[in-house]
Amino acid sequence: MYRSISLVSGPTQEPVSLDESKLHLRIDDEDQDQLVSQMIQAARDTVEEVTHRALVGRTVDVGFDSFNHTIELPLAPLRTVQSVKYLDTNGDQQTLDSDYYQVDSSRCPGIISLSPQYSWPATYGTPGQIVIQIDCGYASRELIPSSLRHCVLLKLEELFDGDSRVFSSGTNSKSRNAVQVAFDSLIQPWVVRYL
Repeated sequence: MYRSISLVSGPTQEPVSLDESKLHLRIDDEDQDQLVSQMIQAARDTVEEVTHRALVGRTVDVGFDSFNHTIELPLAPLRTVQSVKYLDTNGDQQTLDSDYYQVDSSRCPGIISLSPQYSWPATYGTPGQIVIQIDCGYASRELIPSSLRHCVLLKLEELFDGDSRVFSSGTNSKSRNAVQVAFDSLIQPWVVRYL
């Protein structure tokens, strides 16, 4: 299992646009645009945390303590592996030649496995000594499954419902429960399961 994830670059867009979010929330004016934009990101963060996916493209460094025969990578879908770096027995950082490993991005989660007739190099023995840089997430908004995009909109609706600055009249608990039930049923098939 991975130890850490550090953002290198991205994301540059959100899974839903400001316009479609405002349409979903039935907001006509521009007074709430900044708040809606912030809540879109919060809704995306929640959906990504629940599903263990990256809805929008980004590059991240993933830290591991040791090499395993098969290494599961977080934040599906995996697009590419940029590099595998590790601390050698002297504590110096090395970049592993890509001949040593095979990448399977068609699996969910994506994996790196040791190539036949190779063995992983000896390492220094410190936590987080292996750093795998990956590109992950859907390459464009259009490639994100519609049910995941709808989950972002439902979570956004829930966030707005709880924000008294936006809805002074509030929404009844039956309506909030319906939103949660819809969210749960749409998101469940997309949750990535790790070994």
